[in-house]
Amino acid sequence: MARAPRGSPPPAPALLGSVIARSASYRPDQVAETALALLALRPEDRVLELGCGSGRLLFRLAARVRRGQAVGLEPSELMLRHARHRNRRWITDGRAILVGGHSADLSAFPERHFDAVLAVHVVCFWDEPLVDLAEIRRVLAIGGRLVLGFTPALPGTSPGLRQDPARVPAERVTSWLRSAGFEDVRTHVAPPLDRPMAWVQGRR
Repeated sequence: MARAPRGSPPPAPALLGSVIARSASYRPDQVAETALALLALRPEDRVLELGCGSGRLLFRLAARVRRGQAVGLEPSELMLRHARHRNRRWITDGRAILVGGHSADLSAFPERHFDAVLAVHVVCFWDEPLVDLAEIRRVLAIGGRLVLGFTPALPGTSPGLRQDPARVPAERVTSWLRSAGFEDVRTHVAPPLDRPMAWVQGRR
């Protein structure tokens, strides 16, 4: 999961706990299949996963980019160790790289370096979404794809009621992407209806 920009406080424990609980409620294989379908990776693509956690999804990304590379970005050193162990085969082959960091600072990567960027359960941590999206857009190649997966806000909830901090309105995320200059912005909400997951995608 992405962390707050440098100089900002770490995510509140309530938010972090809620996100962990929400992400654990989804089937990992279903999330992975949806992400892979939306990314439509080619064998030669370079793909960046923001907040790669223990590297489970990164493993599948690296398996797809046989002539490219999958890069995982993760602020937690503990999670990075897990991810490196899980992906040691791909790391040895040069098809996967693990880097410590967060989405508000992608200065480790040059402009237009990636063909695709993926982030799952990350957008709720963005204090200044346009800062994160500007960095993502900078490292994406022209025509590069961005895919964001997250738990959407519940429909029909009164504005006066406190929402689960792990939930983000899908329309808010689409407005962020458009404001950041992304094109062809689309939203897809995947079942089940009692526990949907929203996917927002755009192109540089």
